[in-house]
Amino acid sequence: MKLDSLKVLETKIDEAENIVYLVSYPNSGRTWVRSLLSRYKQQLLGIDDFNIRLHAYHCRQPYSPQVIFYHAGSGTAPEFTLRDRLARRKPNFPFDLSLCKDSRVVLLVRAPQDALISHYHDLGTRQRVFKGTLEQFIRDDGLGLNRWISFHNFVVANRSLAEQTFILDYANLRQDTSAELSRLLPFLGMTAEQELVKEAVEFSALENMKKLEMNDQLVRPAHQGATNDADKRKVRSGSVGGWRNKLDAKMISYIDARLKAELDPFYLDGKFPDWF
Repeated sequence: MKLDSLKVLETKIDEAENIVYLVSYPNSGRTWVRSLLSRYKQQLLGIDDFNIRLHAYHCRQPYSPQVIFYHAGSGTAPEFTLRDRLARRKPNFPFDLSLCKDSRVVLLVRAPQDALISHYHDLGTRQRVFKGTLEQFIRDDGLGLNRWISFHNFVVANRSLAEQTFILDYANLRQDTSAELSRLLPFLGMTAEQELVKEAVEFSALENMKKLEMNDQLVRPAHQGATNDADKRKVRSGSVGGWRNKLDAKMISYIDARLKAELDPFYLDGKFPDWF
């Protein structure tokens, strides 16, 4: 494989200035995107063993663009565990995009309903740190829809910090993964070689991602009960619009009303039809 097919935006520029941040809310699909990019880079460099930690390949080409996956404060803060925060009813930690200043940013977005259902299973069923119903989770100010809206409004309000911003829609990525990956790669400083794109897409298919999880090849080890209970898995259904079958009419109306009333107009101009 020709390594010169990996195009660096600037020749021999300082490594710290050649970083792309992939920003997302928890359970918006970043493990899948991480797999797509890691597999692509693995094949590009001709490395035998797959490692979902994309930075593991960076040392092979230290002047190539480095992709950092970043929840920007919307995930669990390392200095204070989610379990403790829930037990003590502590407020969430503030969002932070300061790391992204003057850098390229990929904003990965997923329909709030699907993202929150997945987040509920992650925190409630998989990590067992939230005890309550799905409706209680969605209505929880510190964990549910309120925080999802606040985060996405914060990102848009501060997008001028970034040098460039690329919107990666989970629904579009599911609909045509090869096309969206091919669109993303140049933004990251890499050419989109279609043979490698196709292989990365096939490798990162849902069923294979489930196998990777069971073999402890994702970022976190598989939950001990994941074999028999799909809701305890990090990789679950990967659905788009699955929320329509999992939320009742009252909850759908509640979410819809709040999105239209509180979400930044940036998200309401028809970009994301699967959200409504």
